[in-house]
Amino acid sequence: VRPYATGSVSLGSAEEPYDSDMTHSYRLTEGRL
Repeated sequence: VRPYATGSVSLGSAEEPYDSDMTHSYRLTEGRL
């Protein structure tokens, strides 16, 4: 889940159970960058 935090952004749309986790991780990653 962590290594895909940035790549899962696209998969997050297809994966509902990961959408919540990915969206949160993605937002944190973008905020840091």
